[in-house]
Amino acid sequence: MIMQHRRGGEKGVGMTGIPAVREPSSIAPFFKVLARTPVPVHVDAGFMAEIGFRRQTDVRLLELLHYLGFMDNSLQPTSLWKDYASALDEENRLAILGTVVAEKYADALRIGGTDGISPLNGKAVMAFFKGATGAGDTEAAYMV
Repeated sequence: MIMQHRRGGEKGVGMTGIPAVREPSSIAPFFKVLARTPVPVHVDAGFMAEIGFRRQTDVRLLELLHYLGFMDNSLQPTSLWKDYASALDEENRLAILGTVVAEKYADALRIGGTDGISPLNGKAVMAFFKGATGAGDTEAAYMV
């Protein structure tokens, strides 16, 4: 979660676990925008607003970026973000995302019974998220 100074300024990311994105439908458009946007020096609410993500729920996308390794604790883009942004085409970008997601969510995917062909067992994955993070039903349902 983005930690706040008393005046509301962001000072860093304090991720404690798997992020819960309240608007999962914004994830794919967000990554498409990142692919065509120059890599910023600093990632914060101002950057998000510049690229069209101004809603309060969009802050959770910053948590997702951090969890996946696209930015560090000081809100700086990592080499992963730079590799994603410089990928030649969407196929290469999707391969980068696929590798990162498979790595970061390996336990959830394993528990969900995915073999790459069969659908995930949603109940098992949600139970995993709840157990791994201590989140309740509502929060766990939004974990990506």
